[in-house]
Amino acid sequence: MKSCAVLGNLILASLSTAHVKHHGFLPTLTGSGMVPLTTSTGSKCGKGYTYCGYMLQGDGHNFSPQTINKTYCDGLKDYCPNNTPKTPPDQAVFICMSDAPASIQLMCACSGRCLDEASSNNIAHCDTACANPKC
Repeated sequence: MKSCAVLGNLILASLSTAHVKHHGFLPTLTGSGMVPLTTSTGSKCGKGYTYCGYMLQGDGHNFSPQTINKTYCDGLKDYCPNNTPKTPPDQAVFICMSDAPASIQLMCACSGRCLDEASSNNIAHCDTACANPKC
């Protein structure tokens, strides 16, 4: 398994053109050491941008609730026993990894609410700490 620092650098390097606020954890890795991504046909997001789950389901992004739930569960198996998320996936923070086809990855399972405060440029962040443990 790759260390948090190495994987963190790989993820941040791939997002060098975007402003991403560090949320203090990395999601579950697949057996190959890769972070699971979920792609969705007909969905839209901007590569490197962070989104609350509810933002991805509306605002012209067109991700289905099933896609949001799958991405949450794929990224945090321990927080999704029997495919039932422990915290609301629509209140989680996701990052867009590719815009064509649109693919997202879970960043943080908010223990409270995911906020979108454009006036203060605090877009897609949790009002309290992430519920999932830090690495």
